[in-house]
Amino acid sequence: MIYTEPMLKRIRQSYFADYNYTLIYIHHFFFRIASSALYFFTGAYFLDLGMALPFVLLFYGLEFGLRGALCPFGVAIINRLGLVKSMTLSSILMILFFVGLSFADQNLWLGFGSLIFAAMAGAIYYPFMDILEAIFIKEDHNRTKQLSVGLILRSMGAVIGAAGVGYLLTYYDFNAVVLFVAISKIFAVLSFIKLRTSMQYLEDTSPKEMFKFLVREDFKPLWPALFGQQLIIIFKAVMVPLILFNIVGKMDHLGYIIALTLIAEQIFTLIAGHYTDKLGVQKIMRTSRYSYGLALVGYMALAKTPLMAFIVETYHKIVLNMYSGAFSSGMHAHARRNHGDHILLFGAGFQMALCFGELLVLPLYGLAAYFIGNHIFYVSCAGAMIGTLIVTSSFRKQPLDNSYETSHKSSSNNVEAPLTGDAKA
Repeated sequence: MIYTEPMLKRIRQSYFADYNYTLIYIHHFFFRIASSALYFFTGAYFLDLGMALPFVLLFYGLEFGLRGALCPFGVAIINRLGLVKSMTLSSILMILFFVGLSFADQNLWLGFGSLIFAAMAGAIYYPFMDILEAIFIKEDHNRTKQLSVGLILRSMGAVIGAAGVGYLLTYYDFNAVVLFVAISKIFAVLSFIKLRTSMQYLEDTSPKEMFKFLVREDFKPLWPALFGQQLIIIFKAVMVPLILFNIVGKMDHLGYIIALTLIAEQIFTLIAGHYTDKLGVQKIMRTSRYSYGLALVGYMALAKTPLMAFIVETYHKIVLNMYSGAFSSGMHAHARRNHGDHILLFGAGFQMALCFGELLVLPLYGLAAYFIGNHIFYVSCAGAMIGTLIVTSSFRKQPLDNSYETSHKSSSNNVEAPLTGDAKA
């Protein structure tokens, strides 16, 4: 106890000093249980039911595209209802998506059509979640370590989600998955009840103005980085589960492999966060250029058997967490410095730019898959490698590092209200 108590005290001071941090970590844990069902299993589930790979990729492309188009309306809902009510609505819509998906074994296209619910849920959820840490985590010198804890909790939730959904799909039916997702979404929303902040409402910002935000002079420099980032998102969220399912062939085996790789990455996440804060975002992004490229080469050359897929995916996740922590840290700090008065608007623009990029690329991947089949996996590896080069190059050219003074003075004309309240725009 002589050594344990000081260590626990340091952990509390470093990661749980602010009560809001704990609530954010809890939310990430339960949300990722549910989201792992969507991103790890939906495509594999469609493949297992006999849907052709090009249509599976088209499904993801349409979901991202609809989500991006609906983000301005999702922000309007947040402003209208407040955080807790809007996130509850998002959770209900996501549960409806899984209810529709549960009928896919009877009518494949009915399950496909339920993507509208997933898109609506994401349009409400992600504009806020993309900038959640930008609002609450203020200490730049400790920023990436805080983000790393969130990544660990997300991964722990994904471990439970991946193993749980894989098991349920193998031994029960999709109704069990719906119940599993519903319970985790309820707990994810409950964590927001005590979470409070003060942010400017966007009552004067119409959906049309939000689309204009994408081409504003202060947002356009981010487009290269966001385009590169969406190539990486497509690979990690869409293609990797399909690659693994193509190798192992069973839903429960897919879940167990993903769960094991997520467990293997945990210890490296905090180490990466510590050195990102110590060395700076720019240096870690430069390191990621080579280490992430090596992970992708490993996929193309080695991921042929379940064992090798496990080894390659473990290394991929370790490197990806190092990269993701640095990317998020730089972007969140950039948002607070340059868009502090309209940070939710930045979150909407950020999500819309990513979604529209994915809407462009995924149907092209689907078309390519029609002609070259499973070789599209190698194309997606190459695409993610190009995305890494684009992002790291953008971080060199743009002031996206996290080593600067973060104090931001809002204009005296700004009207602020509690985001979690019930005030109406």
